Amino acid sequence: PFTGQNFGAGKINRVKSALKISELFSLCWGVFMLLAFLVFRRNIAGMFTKDPVVLKYVMTYMLIIGLSFPAIGGSIMCVNVINGLQKPIRSTVLNFMRTIVMLIPAVWTGGKIGDVTGIFTAISATSITAFFIYHATAKITMEKA
Repeated sequence: PFTGQNFGAGKINRVKSALKISELFSLCWGVFMLLAFLVFRRNIAGMFTKDPVVLKYVMTYMLIIGLSFPAIGGSIMCVNVINGLQKPIRSTVLNFMRTIVMLIPAVWTGGKIGDVTGIFTAISATSITAFFIYHATAKITMEKA
């Protein structure tokens, strides 16, 4: 709504500024959550299982996926800005590219190369890579608005 309102009012600089602030907040929040996962991952994982094998996988997941938290938040902000700039097809294509074109082959390859850890790494790497694509697309879309 913020993007659409300001875009409609011809105040694209407010949208650009808001995206920067949102991405910075997402970065800070993502780093905070990653640190919380690093410090408390054994305790958090232990709430769900006592099985040492499952515990190991949950803790590995929290570590590897946690690395992508800042990127995931930033991606959400970028897609919302693109939608607010009345480009829903563009954001749909980006999400399709991330999930179908990038994520599925990456997860398949990661699983073949690194088993479960490879799958987690592929998910995290895809999220981080997608953020940079989303960010660039949002910037281009704002420049053309």
